[in-house]
Amino acid sequence: MLKNFLILLLSAYLFFSCSKKNTEIIIEPSTDEIGQSLYDEGVEALNSGDAFYAAVLSKESNYFIEGIKHFNKQEFDKSKILFERDLVFNPKSEKSYLYLAKIFKKKENIEEEEINLKNVLLINPKNDEAIYMLVLIKIGQSDYSEAKSLINTFTLVCKSFCSKKKEIELKFKKLNPENAKNNN
Repeated sequence: MLKNFLILLLSAYLFFSCSKKNTEIIIEPSTDEIGQSLYDEGVEALNSGDAFYAAVLSKESNYFIEGIKHFNKQEFDKSKILFERDLVFNPKSEKSYLYLAKIFKKKENIEEEEINLKNVLLINPKNDEAIYMLVLIKIGQSDYSEAKSLINTFTLVCKSFCSKKKEIELKFKKLNPENAKNNN
């Protein structure tokens, strides 16, 4: 129901802004990998005649890309708002959830970091960066069984974070099972 309301609201906004200003949907190429994939998707949507989706994609892309820019400048409050806006337009944006988790990690808000990491894994259970970050949280919480399970999953799916495998295994070995929580 909320999704339908947001689509209706966005449709009205696009209709009025395009009819008043007679604007075109402009999607520009990007120099980074994320921006380029969004650009390609936007061009494909325009070519298929789906101007509405292209406009939504353009808007969400701007929020995500602007969020990255502010994150890289360590302007975490601004980037947090932009990633949250991106999630309004694209609730399955695993990258926005991941960056929100990174922001909460910087702010030392472990609870919110964990929530966002779990959202990433709901969308993409093979996101090795999210698994890695969640393993570190579980080790920090002395949650032996959950950490062990996540490490096993990490070993199976790692792509870009495989170099971190030894680090988490060393931290895991320091976790004494007798003192650890057992969540069975």
